[in-house]
Amino acid sequence: MRRIKTDGLEGERLALVEAANARGKNLKELSLKLGRNHSYLYQFVKRHAPAHLTAEDASALGKWLMVDPSSLSANYVSSLLLAESAPAKKPIPIVGYIGAGDEVQFVDSYAKGDGMDEVTVEGYYSPSAVGAVIRGHSMRDRNLFDEDLLIWDDTRPDIEAFVGKRACVVKLADERIMVKQVVHGAEPGLYTLLSSNYPPIEDVALLWCAKIKLVLQRGD
Repeated sequence: MRRIKTDGLEGERLALVEAANARGKNLKELSLKLGRNHSYLYQFVKRHAPAHLTAEDASALGKWLMVDPSSLSANYVSSLLLAESAPAKKPIPIVGYIGAGDEVQFVDSYAKGDGMDEVTVEGYYSPSAVGAVIRGHSMRDRNLFDEDLLIWDDTRPDIEAFVGKRACVVKLADERIMVKQVVHGAEPGLYTLLSSNYPPIEDVALLWCAKIKLVLQRGD
C-alpha cells in the first residue's frame, strides 16, 4: 500500500494520515467507508475543508484505525462535553408537515423554535433539531405512516453521502421538503427521488439531505 505523505501536516490531519499509514489504508477508501464523497478526507487533509471532522466521523475512523478519536477532531471532544451536559430529555419543536408520498406538503410552516407544538424526547439533539408530521400517502415498506413524527437535526449539503442509502429528509431547490430515497439523476448534480408508492421525481437539484434520527409513530 502506497503511504500517504505527511509533509507539512500537523495536528488532526497528521494524526489521521499517520494512523491510516499504520493500518495500510488510503484516504479514498476511508472516505467511502464513512459514506462520504471519495475525496472527502483528501479535502480535509490537504485543503482544510472541512476545518474539523464531525464527531461521528472521528469516532468511526478512530474505531477502524484503532486510535483515540479525540486526536482526529476537536469536535469529538466538544460533542462529549455537550453530551455530558445535555439534559436527559429535550423539547423538539414541530415545525409543520412533510410529504412521504405523492401529496407533498411544505415544512417550515412555522419559524424555528415557534412550532405548532413540541415533543419531548430522550437523548442528545443539537439546538437545530426539529420535527415534522408526515402527511400524504405513507411509505409503509419503510415503516413510515401518515401522522408519524420525524425528527432530524443535521442537514448536510454533501448529497453524494446519501445516494443509494436509506430514505432521508431532502430539501429540493424549489423549497419542497419530503422523505425520499436519493439516487443519481441523468446528469451530474441532479438526483432522482424514490418512494414506494409514487413515481420517481427525476433529475432535480437538492439543497440538503438529513438523516432521520427518530420516528415517533402514532400512539407513541
